[in-house]
Parts: sequence; structure tokens; C-alpha cells
Amino acid sequence: MALGKKILFIIAVVFITIAGVLYVIADRMVLESFRRLERHNSEKNVMRAVNAITSELDNLNAVGGDWGPWNDTRDFLLQPNDDYIKNNLSQETLENLRVDFMVFVGGNGRIVYIRGIDPAAGTDDAKPVSLTSLLADHPALLVHRNPKDSKKGLLRLPEGPALITSWPITDSNFQKPIRGSLILGRFLSQSEINRLMEKTALSIRLVCVLEGNLPADFETIQTQLSESVPIVVREMTQGTISGYTSIHDIDGNPCILLRVDTPREIFAYGKESVRYFTIATVFAGALILLILYILLQRIVIHPIAQLKQHILSIKETGNLSTMHLPRRRDEIGILAYELNQMVVQLKEKREELSESNSNLQIDIAKRNQVEEELRAMNQILQQSLSELKETQNQLVQSEKMASLGGLVAGVAHEINTPLGVALTASSFLQDRTRELTDGRKTNPPVASDIRKYMTLATEASNLIVNNLERVAELVNSFKQVSVNQSGDQHKWFLAKKYLDQLLVTLRPNFLQSNHSVTVECPEKLEIDSYPGIFAQIITNLVMNSLIHGFQNRETGKIEIQIRPEKGGLLLRYRDDGNGMDKETLDKMFEPFFTTKRGQGGTGLGMHILYNLITQSLHGKVECTSAPREGVLFLIRIPLDSQKIRYR
Repeated sequence: MALGKKILFIIAVVFITIAGVLYVIADRMVLESFRRLERHNSEKNVMRAVNAITSELDNLNAVGGDWGPWNDTRDFLLQPNDDYIKNNLSQETLENLRVDFMVFVGGNGRIVYIRGIDPAAGTDDAKPVSLTSLLADHPALLVHRNPKDSKKGLLRLPEGPALITSWPITDSNFQKPIRGSLILGRFLSQSEINRLMEKTALSIRLVCVLEGNLPADFETIQTQLSESVPIVVREMTQGTISGYTSIHDIDGNPCILLRVDTPREIFAYGKESVRYFTIATVFAGALILLILYILLQRIVIHPIAQLKQHILSIKETGNLSTMHLPRRRDEIGILAYELNQMVVQLKEKREELSESNSNLQIDIAKRNQVEEELRAMNQILQQSLSELKETQNQLVQSEKMASLGGLVAGVAHEINTPLGVALTASSFLQDRTRELTDGRKTNPPVASDIRKYMTLATEASNLIVNNLERVAELVNSFKQVSVNQSGDQHKWFLAKKYLDQLLVTLRPNFLQSNHSVTVECPEKLEIDSYPGIFAQIITNLVMNSLIHGFQNRETGKIEIQIRPEKGGLLLRYRDDGNGMDKETLDKMFEPFFTTKRGQGGTGLGMHILYNLITQSLHGKVECTSAPREGVLFLIRIPLDSQKIRYR
């Protein structure tokens, strides 16, 4: 088959295929898109109808908001009178408000007054018979948490579905106590539905869920509606599509089924568009096919046939110089020219290829040499890396040993005072006991001497026990620098009493000075936390004041304040000592930082304090200080209200 016929056949097949595919796409996808658009429009119409009902409910709720919190309504509920009924509850007023009934209910749940109308029947005093059971079936209508707490929703009454709103009856300023409830209702009668249809320009139909003999379409749709499928759209006829939804009552139960009928104008437009598109595609395709064939015949097929004759001539003669080319500037002309140039370049490239092969062999030899050098460098780097890791491990071990030495020095520093106090007290008790024993050999002791000895023995014993317990707590707290929360017992304790007992154990540190400590804390304040950690915090602060703050000073004052605050406990510690400069203050909580290096200081005291507060107690600590202005610590410990009480 000639090239021209092949091209014509291919174009025809492609055109028919494209036309068929376009038709299928138009019929399936485009029409389906119109169907989805139609269903989406139907869902929007359903939502418009639902929103219209919701808007009516909001309007009714707004009317209740004007009547319930009103001084006249409140006075009427407290003392019913005819003037209020005559002036405010006339048929004209209720018709203007579009309210079918009002129910005034007292605070005890008793109905004080019912006012109802039936605009359709022209009745002035139509009281729905179901209003009495309305309150018994829906007691939530009478429950209001505050003067602005209203209830609104849909209720299914024997007379039909109704929009209901309930407002507390109080004064106009919402200040006085709630005296009862005002319930307003509007039936969704056919006239009300017609008004909604006129307002929304939609065809709306409402059916109660519990009505017997539901229409067939409503009965089928009711089983398909759910929380995950709130709206169901169904094609009723070729000209109508309907959207269904369920509207729940004030208790959350299905109350009414709503249907909105929409003309299928969108789908009709889609079918008409597909028909016009198909016809236009056929005519346009036929015209394009004819034009393409004529152009291809003149521009492509005939020049290619000429080029083929010239190539066959070159094949027979082998003389490229005899090749005659048509003068063209398009792809075919360029192809013919480049074919001639390709032969010339082919000879040149063959020579270049031979030279490139020689150069390639040289490059391969150089690359092998570079690879050997890289391999040697890699071995050197691997050896250096191993030596670096070994050096790093040695540095880590050295740092651990240095930290351990500092920690031991810190332990000795912290437990020295309680051990010294215990030793002093035991020595004192031993001396007093020896004096009493030796005195018995010469002069028998009198009752006063024995009582005095018992008093001294009791105080010394308490002092020894308290300080030895303190030593045990300190040893326990210095087992590791990072705080272990399980290292102390979690229990309830009286903050003031525990603090006083702690200061008694620290009293020997004040014997050679005129320093004083004042404590401000509620006597009956009891907290559920870690008393041992509190003891370590106070001890570290007091000892830092004695060692650093009151250095070279004869008198000093320490103030400790503990009080509850919002979200936890505030511990405020202040002394009037030497204070700190900014550089010391910035590094105070760093491990192993001390201003007493070489004088017994390890630099772990404030670091341990910081870890105790932030890790064990999950709190925060702030410190402010300046030279010669003392120091102030604000320690905030988060505790909920169940962990703070007053005994």
C-alpha cells in the first residue's frame, strides 16, 4: 500500500476512534457530570429547605428571647392579670409574631396560662390538647442553667410537627432569679409549608415519621437515611429529581421526613449539549480529514517520494556529490541536507574515534593509579579514625573520674555539718553521763540533778537522731547527680512543722554567728509531695547563704516563705548577704561550677538543687541577685488542688 493511502487510512481510523471515544466520554462522563451537578443542586435545595426551617426556628427563638426575659412577663407569671393578656396576647399580636401558642409555666412546673390561635380556622382561643403532656414528655424544656439559657427545636405533637422554643422567665436585665418558663410554638401546617415554598422557591413536602401509611418513596428513603448519609437524592421521573432528608426533634429523634422536588433542567441541558457536541465533532472531523489529506499529499508525500529516488540513485552510483536536493527550509529539506552532511561527518568521526580509543587507554591507566592512591589514603583515614575513637573513650573515662572525684568532695562537704552536730551532741551526752556516774560515787544525785540530766539527754538524743537521719537523706540524695524521683517517699506532710524540724537540725551551723532565719508559712498547710526533696532544697539554700552569702559578715538574715498560689506552691527564699555578679548568676546552676574551688567547694550543690526542682518536682526556679544586695530565689512547684489542703 502506498504511503499516501496508509496515511489516509490511519487518519480515518484515528478520527473514527477519537469520535467514538469523545462520544462515549460525552455520554458517560459529561452526562454523569451533569447528573452529579444535578444531584449536588438537589442536595443544596434540600439544605436550603432545612436552613429555611432552621431560620424560622431561630426567628421564633428570637421572639421568645424578647418575651421571656421581660419584666411584664415575669410580673404576669407571679400574679396573672387580665391587663397583660389584653395588651400583649391578642390574636393580632400572635398572628403578627406567627406564634400558634404560648405556654406560661411556673417554677414548680405548673402551667399558669395557655394562649393559642388557629389562623387557618380563624379561631382565637385554640389550645392544643397535647400541651399538658408536652411538659411531662419533655421536662428538659423547663430546665435553664442561667437566665440566657434557651431551648429550641422541633417536636412531634398529635396536632402535627411544631417548632418549639423555651425561654426562662426573668427580668429584662437578666439579673433576678428565674421564675418559670415561656414556651412558644408554631405548627408546620400546610400554610406554613406554602410560605416556606414561596420564600425558597422550592417544592417542599413534609411527612411525620410515625404517621401510618407513609408514601412508598418516603418509606423506602427512611431506611436509607443515617448519620453518615444525611441526604438521599433519587431520580423520580425524566423531568423530576427529589432530595430527601430527616429532621430530628429536640430530643435528637427522627421527627419528620422532608422532600424537595427539583426539575431536571440541568440534565436536559447536558443531553442537549452532548447531542450538539457529537454533531459538531462529526462535521469538523470530516472537514479536517479532507484538509489534512490534501496538505500531506502536497507537503509531505510528494517530497518524500522525490527524496527516495535520490537516495536510490546514490546507492547505485556511490557518488555522494551527484545527489541533487530540492531547496526547502522545512524538516524534509533539512533531512536531505543533513543526510549529505552525515556522510562527510561519518568519515571524520571514524578518525576521531580511533584517536579517542588511544586517549581512553591512557585515561584508564591514570584512573587505576588514582584508585590505588585513594585506597591507601582510605586505610590511613581508617587508622586515624580508630585512634580518634580510642582517644575519645579515654577522655570520656577521664571526665567520669573527674566528675566522681568532685561528687565525693561534694558529699563530704554536705554531710560534714550534720555529722559534726551529731558527734558534738553525742560527746556532750557522754560527758554529762560520765559526770553523773562519777558523782554517784561521792554524792548520791538528787531528783533535780536526775531531771536536769534527763532533759539534756532527751535534747541530745533528738539532736543526734535528727542529724543522723539528715546524713542518711544527704547520702541518699548524692548517689547520683541526675535526680531520681523514686529516691524519696511521696506522702502528706505539714509544711511549717517539717520546715521547723529541718531548721532545728541545721541550728548548730548558726552557733558561732548571729545569723537568723525567719519562716512564714500557714501552720495547717499540708501538701502531698516529697518531704526529703524539700529538705535537700532548703538545706542547700541555707548552707549556700552561710558559706557564700554571709562570708566575712557577723550578722545575716534569711527569710523563707511558703504559700499556695494558682496552679501550685510558691517557695520564696531570700537572704541579705553578699549577693552575686551577673557572670556568677548565669553559671550558678551549671555542674561543677563553684567560687570555692580548692576550698572545699565541688560546684554540685546548686546543680543538684536545680535537678531536684525541675526533674523530681517538675517545677521552675528563678534567681535574682546583685553584689551586696543579697539573693532571692522564687521556686514554683506545680500541684493540683487535690494535693494541697489545710488540716
